[in-house]
Amino acid sequence: MDQVDNQPRRGGCMKFLGEYKALLVKMLILTKRKRKQTIAEFLLAYVFVALLLGMRYLLDRDHNGLRQIPPLRQLPEFRPFDTMLSNSTTANMTYYYPNNPCTTAIVTTAVNNLVQHVSGFPNGTQVIPDSTISSLTDAQVQSIFAYIYFTNINSSCTNPSSMPDQIQYTLRMQENGLNFYYAQSVKPSKKDILWKHAPEEYCQENRTMVNYTTQFLGVQYFIDLSIIQYVTNITPSESSVYMNHFECPDVYVDQLHSGFNFFVPLFFSIIYLVTFVLNLGYIVEERANKTK
Repeated sequence: MDQVDNQPRRGGCMKFLGEYKALLVKMLILTKRKRKQTIAEFLLAYVFVALLLGMRYLLDRDHNGLRQIPPLRQLPEFRPFDTMLSNSTTANMTYYYPNNPCTTAIVTTAVNNLVQHVSGFPNGTQVIPDSTISSLTDAQVQSIFAYIYFTNINSSCTNPSSMPDQIQYTLRMQENGLNFYYAQSVKPSKKDILWKHAPEEYCQENRTMVNYTTQFLGVQYFIDLSIIQYVTNITPSESSVYMNHFECPDVYVDQLHSGFNFFVPLFFSIIYLVTFVLNLGYIVEERANKTK
């Protein structure tokens, strides 16, 4: 049965190859007869390749110099409070935890220095009994401008000698008003992810960094100065302590895959359309020749 079944299959395959060979010979003959048309088809293919390369060249020339994100390098030393903005929110209170003479002195000194150097900075301070802020009302939570939690300073700290060797704290701030993070807008959309946007590109967005650079760093800076002053009993000058910060890492923004991502699908659609029209013309021409 297998031999009987395989004979039609082999015959069908040989028939297909024979027809394919006949069509190939016919195509070669027509190609020799219509040399101008054949040359035009080859040139058309090179025209499409040249269009794609030209688009790449124009985008790299016009956009790459403007959108290229610089490589990772260290910025000069700076004082964070120089870029601090005045408080544009309804938050007016700095909370801290735990409650002991050490933390009270540190927070009070830091807030007083911020009031002196930053216009409109809220001067209110208040200790809270719970580190998770669960004891505060909704109105109090809305009034939080900054919350400082000293994680390794317990209630037994009464003077600088009882401070730990390495002080650890967390700083949390509101994201309201001009300094709102806009998480729903900053989150990359599926369209951007599919067209290969690099995560490092979003590092350059001002709206993702404004709260960090114009509020958070300044408050952190004066807390650190206050800790130094409390432990050493020496009042440091604001110009004597500087910070270092790093820029965003290097990333190449490919405009052909982002801003002009519509060009590639359109380009291949045009190629397919031209090929379809040419093949349709050949079929019509062949039918017309047979009817003569």
